[in-house]
Amino acid sequence: MTIVRGGPRELVALAWYQLGYRPRESVVVIGLDGVRGRTGLVVRADLGAADRRTLTAVCRSVVRPLRRTGAHAAVVIAVTDRDHEVSRRVARVAAGVMSAAGLTLAEALYVGPSTFGSLRCAVDGCCPELPLAEVESSEVAARMVAMGRVLAPDEATLLADVEPAGGPPGSARPGEPGEQEVPAAPTGSGASAAPAGSGAPTEQARPAEPLGDPRLDASGWLAHWREVLGGTAVAPRSGFAAALRDVRLRDAVLLTLVPGAGRVPEDLLTGHPVPGSVLDGAPDQELLTRGTALLAAAAREAGPGRRADVLGVLAWAAWWSGDGARARLLAERAVAEEPGHRLARLVGLLLEEAVPPRWADQGGVSDDETSCSDWLG
Repeated sequence: MTIVRGGPRELVALAWYQLGYRPRESVVVIGLDGVRGRTGLVVRADLGAADRRTLTAVCRSVVRPLRRTGAHAAVVIAVTDRDHEVSRRVARVAAGVMSAAGLTLAEALYVGPSTFGSLRCAVDGCCPELPLAEVESSEVAARMVAMGRVLAPDEATLLADVEPAGGPPGSARPGEPGEQEVPAAPTGSGASAAPAGSGAPTEQARPAEPLGDPRLDASGWLAHWREVLGGTAVAPRSGFAAALRDVRLRDAVLLTLVPGAGRVPEDLLTGHPVPGSVLDGAPDQELLTRGTALLAAAAREAGPGRRADVLGVLAWAAWWSGDGARARLLAERAVAEEPGHRLARLVGLLLEEAVPPRWADQGGVSDDETSCSDWLG
């Protein structure tokens, strides 16, 4: 059954690029919205054991977020090096879980170690299985590459740019079976004045702490960041990540990544409210790429236990740009450094509840049959 032009290879490519990497031993679902079956949220979970009880728990974990988005149907992809019977079992269990949730199983695909195809076609014998190399020649893959998207070899590589030399401190263990990731859909000391309900961070003031450089106040750090972002300075000064402990500065830096924000970041530092429309526009990829690269450099430079704020900003930027897989990982890393980190926990909640950025929710995406919402959530 064909959902988008090109069939299974377009759907597999869509899943890979929305996740940001090629998953292994996973159950992946793609939500379908509207009369035309427009692709929406993509969710992945570890496959784990193939018994019915485990598979039911896994399928429920990936279907639950789809219900929050209003999806009416979904595609399930079983990714495993095991035999087709495991993939067929995933499809059967997923169909039952979706039916109970009021969703229709529109298509069931399998991805093996070297081939992929439709499980329905495997039964009917109507279409041959294809080599995985076909995925990279799909229209979806071409569009994603044109947008600057690159597939990471694995999930851990998605955070390689923020890790200091030698790798992450206390690297996380691989997820337990059924551990859900919601990537995708298709945000000193005063309280943040970001508009409510916008997905922008709102956080109460923290106890005052020394900024990274006592010679610079929040305004000085913001001016320095403007210079770096504009290219007149090479990189953030040592201590920039620590300076983001000031909530107002952190949110002001975050807003400099928003096109059209103008002097809103400076106004925020002086106590002015943030206009509710500031996050309505879609990201400027060039600005966002430069900004996140500089923030990642600051994260690498900061010592253990002093990176939560810069990681939180990066997590929000990833969510806002539609890179849900990276957003989840960054938020988890920030919470690992500071368990009560409000911005990171907000990003986690936005992902868990499948809340898209405002620009995506207002239709700033293509409605083409073969493309997907840039909200990868």
